[in-house]
Amino acid sequence: MARLAVKAGMWNLFEIEDGLFKRSFKPSPLAPLEDYIKNQGRFRHAKPEQIEAMKAHIIRAQDELDKLEKAQLNFEYFL
Repeated sequence: MARLAVKAGMWNLFEIEDGLFKRSFKPSPLAPLEDYIKNQGRFRHAKPEQIEAMKAHIIRAQDELDKLEKAQLNFEYFL
């Protein structure tokens, strides 16, 4: 389930190496969200429009992580 969460974009793997943000794994393409949530009872109440909203959030988050990685900010100054 953890691997599927990462492949679907529900969980993101990254590290800060030498102060630079770097994604450890970038799912491309994203695995279907339904594959991740279908085996979990906590999502059985989710309506199709809620699942679509979750997908939209995942896409926005992936875009923001891409921007953060490209910006090459040095996080050593924030620690």
